[in-house]
Amino acid sequence: MLSSKHYLIDGGVPHFRRSSGREIRKTRLGPRKWDVPLIYLLVIMIGSSFLISACPAFYPMPRPETSFAQPLLTPVDHVGGVALSLAVQDNYAYLGFSHELMILDITDRTQPQWVASLPVTASDITLAEPYAYVVGRSGLAIIDIADPRHPLLLGRLTAAATLSDIAVDASYAYVISYSDLYVLAVADPLQPQVVGHRSFAARLEGVTAAQGYLYVTSTEGLHVIDLTDPTQPDAIALLKSEAVTNGPAFIDEDNLYFGADNLLYRVDISSPTAPHLVGVLPVQGWFGDIVIRNGIAYLAGGFGGLHLWDLADWQKPVYLRAYPIHGLAIALTVVDGYVYVVDCDEGLHIFDATDPMQLTHIGAFIPLGVTYGLAVDRTAAYLAGGFNGGLHVVTMPTSAAVQPVTRHLVSAQVDGFDVAGDLAYVIEGSTLQIYALSAPTETYKVGAYALNGERAIRVEGPYAYLSDDAGNVTLLDVANPAYVRSVARHLNLGYVDAMALDNAYLYLPYAEEGLRILTSTDSGELHLVGRYPTTATIEQVAVAHGYAYLALGKAGFQVVDVTDPAAPHLTSSYSTQDEALDLVLGGHYAFVAAGSEGVLVFDLTEPATPVLIATHATLDCAHHLFIANGLLYVADRFGGLFVFAFEEAEHVTR
Repeated sequence: MLSSKHYLIDGGVPHFRRSSGREIRKTRLGPRKWDVPLIYLLVIMIGSSFLISACPAFYPMPRPETSFAQPLLTPVDHVGGVALSLAVQDNYAYLGFSHELMILDITDRTQPQWVASLPVTASDITLAEPYAYVVGRSGLAIIDIADPRHPLLLGRLTAAATLSDIAVDASYAYVISYSDLYVLAVADPLQPQVVGHRSFAARLEGVTAAQGYLYVTSTEGLHVIDLTDPTQPDAIALLKSEAVTNGPAFIDEDNLYFGADNLLYRVDISSPTAPHLVGVLPVQGWFGDIVIRNGIAYLAGGFGGLHLWDLADWQKPVYLRAYPIHGLAIALTVVDGYVYVVDCDEGLHIFDATDPMQLTHIGAFIPLGVTYGLAVDRTAAYLAGGFNGGLHVVTMPTSAAVQPVTRHLVSAQVDGFDVAGDLAYVIEGSTLQIYALSAPTETYKVGAYALNGERAIRVEGPYAYLSDDAGNVTLLDVANPAYVRSVARHLNLGYVDAMALDNAYLYLPYAEEGLRILTSTDSGELHLVGRYPTTATIEQVAVAHGYAYLALGKAGFQVVDVTDPAAPHLTSSYSTQDEALDLVLGGHYAFVAAGSEGVLVFDLTEPATPVLIATHATLDCAHHLFIANGLLYVADRFGGLFVFAFEEAEHVTR
């Protein structure tokens, strides 16, 4: 049994300044330098305690549900999301995400291939032929994997809160949620039922079953549960730990191992009623999962990657080495001479462990983790995000197959970027770097320009508009990317990441002053024409047919008549349950990214008074939208990137 611990966050939406998109491109800003590691740190430290109620209720649900029940948007493809769990059997790897179970063909370990997905949340996965038992935010799912390429969802039990770990023994499944252990009868996979329950005073971290006993790790330590009567789980022993446990236990014959912060505990369980502590080993930092094979301990060490220890002689343990992982190593398994590591940021990494003293990285499947920014051209999607906040490229599919990340365009922190034509304009620290996107797998730098604190960029024709956190706007001539020159600088003007341009007018939000409407001359001079005051933060602006459409965060969605730019006035407003973070216009529709509420679709037949006609729930937090190639792209934070087809998508106004 493999566990990913409780790495799910449902809470507040991170806020990043963002830029408008036009036609087939959109600037999308990366997170501030402290935001990315902070979010992952919260994933580790807070875990599911942040979102789980004390005692979830279960409900039978024989058929899978989909978040896309309404016909206006049709799912076409999905890329990315945060990987949480893993199980391997024969030539298939089962990779769990916060939103789906993905099945990969690993016949060729150097090139894992996606073969199937199911819409079930997968915090943990246990395989017991011919079934896969999967738990997560949506409860328990039992899946027939006799043919892994065509998995069948048989039975489900939904829970009111996240189930974080599972162990299966004979006809029973044991699942945990915060401080509760549930016993489920799974003899009939079509109708799993709750038949037992036990509460604990501590938060539960993992569950492992062996020879008629359960070994449950918690913030207290190690609990031993007698399963003589599985419907009446009886706690018979508790071995307290000095620190908070990290995840589930691993059993190697009569020895049990579990982690607590940066300590590895070894426990003799030859007598389960009296577990005996053999020793405690300080290891290299925090780790969330452990596997022991032939005296070698493999530890998934979070930001530290994969760590190996030689424990053949427990009295003289030897630290072998670390293997860096790009993001956050949270789960692993070792099968038939290969080590499989779950990186919540980059999916699956595979190492050849023929020589455990010298592992060789041989393959990966990288669907990209958390997303912060988005741009799309005719061949690829560009996403800011991941652990390091870099800029990543995903070649857009020609079929329904899930696409891994093609390459990392920029591995370092990206503050802002725009894609225009065949060029990418990327703010890396104090420099604007310009890259030629000559081919989906090739990139080379064609220009650079030193900046003065600018963090957002928008490119229009031969000009690049940049702004800093104070709202100072710099105008650059980028007609020749090899010789970028400054045209003008305007103090306290606005934020270009939410700027819109329509005909001769520029619509620029600025702090509490609301929306400024300006005209621009060929020399770069800007002249104020009108202003629409609002105290709400303007997250995005789109303009069409004399109306400005505003995404206003907590203040929702507003429509402003700008037929007379000197006298803009409100015509209608709409409240959103979560924050309105972005919007795009396509055909007769306005699409609003409304965080946890998903994507709201408004009919613009009467542009002054849009009508809400559909709400499409996403899996986490819809925060960036883009229309290109007749498709709607939705960046969904921990849910990855979704691609939808919709009516009249070719008629785009931004």
